Amino acid sequence: MRAKICSFRELKAYALSSYPKYFRRDVRSGLCREDFLSILGFSDSLGGMRRCANYLELREEGDPRRRDELMKRYCGGWFLGVKEARKALEKDLRERHPDVVWEGSELKKLNEAMWDGLVVESMAGLGKTEDDLKAERKGADWKVNIAKALRAKTTAGNPWIAKRLNMGHPSRVTNLIRESNE
Repeated sequence: MRAKICSFRELKAYALSSYPKYFRRDVRSGLCREDFLSILGFSDSLGGMRRCANYLELREEGDPRRRDELMKRYCGGWFLGVKEARKALEKDLRERHPDVVWEGSELKKLNEAMWDGLVVESMAGLGKTEDDLKAERKGADWKVNIAKALRAKTTAGNPWIAKRLNMGHPSRVTNLIRESNE
């Protein structure tokens, strides 16, 4: 759909897509309907697949007025629940699928939570705290090392890294990483 090869209405019959295979009673090996649906916050059921179809219909809709109508009808946010439950879900998804690159504006929070989890884990391993981020210099070696790891393992951009690690201007992140590699 994103590549405009087929429309949402054609997707279920499109032979090169795994999408129609998720509607089968027994999903074939290699596909995990539960994971596919849980990313969007839907249950592993026919109802979950219907909600997924509604979501895809909304994503494709080009008419702003119709999109707003569909948004009100289908969407209540990417996650409903307490903050701790969302963080637990984010951690579970990171651990179960470390190689997944999350994309799309509706998954921005999940991406940032994943990146933040890596920062928190790295800082804990170094014995650093949030106060250390503010107190220590912007180009501290340990901050640069975390930034390098984020750039190598994730799609986190310089603006997010610079802000999260208190490293100053985003272009400084690139310069510090380059200097540390020399």
